[in-house]
Amino acid sequence: MRTLVFFISVVFLHFGFAADNAKAHVDSINSIPYKYIVSHLKESIDIFSKNIGQARSLNYEYGEARALDKLSLAAQLRGNRCGL
Repeated sequence: MRTLVFFISVVFLHFGFAADNAKAHVDSINSIPYKYIVSHLKESIDIFSKNIGQARSLNYEYGEARALDKLSLAAQLRGNRCGL
C-alpha cells in the first residue's frame, strides 16, 4: 500500500511540475519584446497563434489573453484587420 501511495504522489508531482513548466513556456513566449514583434511580424503572428493553442490546451486563461494581445498587435501592424 505504501508503494502505491508513493507512486501516486510521484505521478501527481510530475504532472504538476510539467504543467508549471508548460505555463512557464507560454509566459516566456508572451514576454517576447515589442521590438522583436515589430521587426518580425509574420513570425510573431505564427508564434503567438501557436502559443494561444498551447495556453488553451492548459486552460491557462491569463497566458491565452496575453498571447491574444500580442497577436492582435502583430496582426494590426501587419495590416490584417479582419483575419490573420
